[in-house]
Amino acid sequence: MKITKSQLKSLILEELQEIEQQQAQQGQEAQPEAAPDQKSDVQRVLQYIAKVDNKVEYNQLLNSILKHAQQVQGAKLVVMNAYRKTIPALVKTLK
Repeated sequence: MKITKSQLKSLILEELQEIEQQQAQQGQEAQPEAAPDQKSDVQRVLQYIAKVDNKVEYNQLLNSILKHAQQVQGAKLVVMNAYRKTIPALVKTLK
């Protein structure tokens, strides 16, 4: 299975949108950095994602996240869900 850059980007964006929706439902601010229920590691990563502003950096980020999935228990389900739902939806919104 080969995942393109745009597919991975859409996957990440969809996950971020889901997090924002969950926070909104809980009556919390929509900014992921301010969410008290997020793990500190996620907060740190989200702070640095905003600094990724070119396709080379974005490619490195997405590839690193995908490779990291091999070390995370249960990541297969998350990746497959993104591949089926999040990525296709995101690709439709990209130019």
